[in-house]
Amino acid sequence: MTTKEQSEKPSYAITGIPIKGDGGKVPVRKDIDIWYEEQAAGNRIQLTLFLEALTLMQRRGLDDKLSYFRLAGIHAAPGGEWDNVDPAPTNSGKKQGFCVHNHYTFPTWHRVYMTLFEQATYEAMIEFINTEGNVPLTERDTWKKEAGQWRLPYWDFARFPDQPQTGGRENENRKLRLPKLVTESNVEIERMDATKSKMERTSVPNPVHRYASPVPMGKLDGKYAIDEEKIYEGNPPDQKLKFTYPWDKCVSTTKYGLMDDNKPAAWEDAGQHWEKSNLALNEHAWSQNARLGDYPPTLQEMTFRLLKSHIKDWGSFATTRFNPRGDREDGGKEDGAKDPLSTKPNTWLSLESIHNNIHNWVGGSQFQLPRNGDTRFWGAGHMSSVQMAAFDPLFWVYHCNIDRLAAIWQDLNPRKWFDDDDSKGFLGKELRPFSRKEGEEIIFYKSSDTQNWTDLNYDYEITQQNKLTGPGERKPIEKAVESLYGQGVRNIYDKLVPKDERLEDYVLSVEYDRYALKGEAFKINTFFDEVLRDECQVPDSKGFVGSTYNFSASVEAGNCSNCREQMEEGIKCIAEIPATIPVYAYRAVHGDNPKAIKYVVLNCLGEPAKVPANITLRKLEVPFYEAPSRGTIPHYEEVSHGEPAMNVFD
Repeated sequence: MTTKEQSEKPSYAITGIPIKGDGGKVPVRKDIDIWYEEQAAGNRIQLTLFLEALTLMQRRGLDDKLSYFRLAGIHAAPGGEWDNVDPAPTNSGKKQGFCVHNHYTFPTWHRVYMTLFEQATYEAMIEFINTEGNVPLTERDTWKKEAGQWRLPYWDFARFPDQPQTGGRENENRKLRLPKLVTESNVEIERMDATKSKMERTSVPNPVHRYASPVPMGKLDGKYAIDEEKIYEGNPPDQKLKFTYPWDKCVSTTKYGLMDDNKPAAWEDAGQHWEKSNLALNEHAWSQNARLGDYPPTLQEMTFRLLKSHIKDWGSFATTRFNPRGDREDGGKEDGAKDPLSTKPNTWLSLESIHNNIHNWVGGSQFQLPRNGDTRFWGAGHMSSVQMAAFDPLFWVYHCNIDRLAAIWQDLNPRKWFDDDDSKGFLGKELRPFSRKEGEEIIFYKSSDTQNWTDLNYDYEITQQNKLTGPGERKPIEKAVESLYGQGVRNIYDKLVPKDERLEDYVLSVEYDRYALKGEAFKINTFFDEVLRDECQVPDSKGFVGSTYNFSASVEAGNCSNCREQMEEGIKCIAEIPATIPVYAYRAVHGDNPKAIKYVVLNCLGEPAKVPANITLRKLEVPFYEAPSRGTIPHYEEVSHGEPAMNVFD
């Protein structure tokens, strides 16, 4: 009898692009805005190859495992096998996806996933070059050399892309945004002219702008059809179907395009409302105070904190997963029942929690018109859904930067690699369905194979420069982190108190149940004191502090065996919201610290929901970036309000 393990014979070995640069250096992945600007001002060969390769991949048949659809489908929907490997089975009998969230292997699984996409894109580039009529024979070697030096660009979502690198005013162009290439529906590339003898500049549809299938995704052939996402209310056996998210009706991916007043025909191609994405990415950027000036976006401050704070181990850095025994200050009891949260700040902020928020800000999750009629954030899109996110072309350059942040953190913390008791047991866990070659055998990747990302044939400029540092020198990576993400935060922090007064640091720790709504996504908006019930859905509401997004999929309707297992095990999540600036802004008006913390949970339709959360304001006596040297544990004390944080709609 043939076992499941024997029948699974993956054949596609993931190596990355096996071409080195000058002097044997591994080529670097570049910032997509900088790369696009360089290409537009230069020969546009790599730009042409990237867009032509994506177009080729998006047109491939669904049975081709290297088609865009099949590569995106690894993440979740439509579920099913990839490269002859099946996801973990469940009792539900539903098709499952492979994605890993709320887990210690979140960064490593996605690291190999991005390498697969990079390699598949390179192979499509070579196929394009070798196809008769695409590139003059005399230029093919030049184009192949450019392809070999190309690496998947990343979207540095926390950098001000339009701010001058040198000179300029302090507050000039202090806005975050989507990459320019993503927002353009057509792009000029090089194509053969009518005589087929030379290349000429031609405007073509941009495959990075959106992905479109030939027919509505629910009408694709057989096992590749995308199901609608059913949203229920109540619990089995009495639960009732409340709403169906129309992913099956979509032809094209969208950002903020799905709205409750649209007719079904409008869902097919609901548009790329990237202006809303840009506004959401700048959460707090429009908030002003006469003394403080513009707030830095929450996203930039969170990124700086992630790389600058004293995160104690890999497990705390990698994931939102909250282990009551391991993450509590006193070690907790075996069942973790009533132990207080740790006062260590290094357990609350994670790479994954930042990642979750961006999925929401980019895609949108406000399907219903907000209670006050404010349309600025009205709409939902693919990036906010675990099921559908990987179909949006932005997903790849976005997750490339998630990998970059992981690489930066590794360089800053070289001894913290699956070093804690909770994560180390997963170092040898298979990162299915991804495989590599060992001798003549094809075997699955494990996290232990991914520690050195250059083994996958790519690097980042910020980490490559770091390798050239001499003994005793300050690493360039530390300077770069300060320059990219820290200067704006420090500038505003310097204005919070007079020079002779000590600045305190404040954060909100947010503990929540990822599966409180049976796995359906939800957002937690937090406030100080008063909350206006009709304005609680937008980030410039009165008293707003920050938000936490639960990037999850319905266990009942989803394609995630990992999610069902975590729900059954009672796994919780932890996140952190920076609160120093909101606290001092509150003091400037009221003369004292906030009296109460309130919160609103919005479900995947944007409606208020009754979900409990443990939210606590905590204080450190100095700014986080001035806390004791790396390796020590600064103590955040709880700021008591006399009562726990309250859900406004309970």
